[in-house]
Amino acid sequence: MSSQANKHRCPVCGYPDLLEPPRTEAGGGSYEICPCCGYQYGVDDDDRRTTYLAHRELWVKNGMRWWSRGIRAPKNWDPQAQLSTVASGLR
Repeated sequence: MSSQANKHRCPVCGYPDLLEPPRTEAGGGSYEICPCCGYQYGVDDDDRRTTYLAHRELWVKNGMRWWSRGIRAPKNWDPQAQLSTVASGLR
């Protein structure tokens, strides 16, 4: 597992433990799926044209449920606090 210094934050929900940056330096998507909100970089944004903000609004509307069945939510996970770490106006 990567060290915390190598982790990246989801621009949709604020999940702090992505293994790769959502977008590469060249601008392409990482294809990683956020285990918290289910957004897949390079597919939801590039192929489906779903913005970070639109997916965030849908995730919040649906109760901010943990998305992954294979990765468990962190102990004492607080989706409200996590969400407060991202700016609301992102693409």
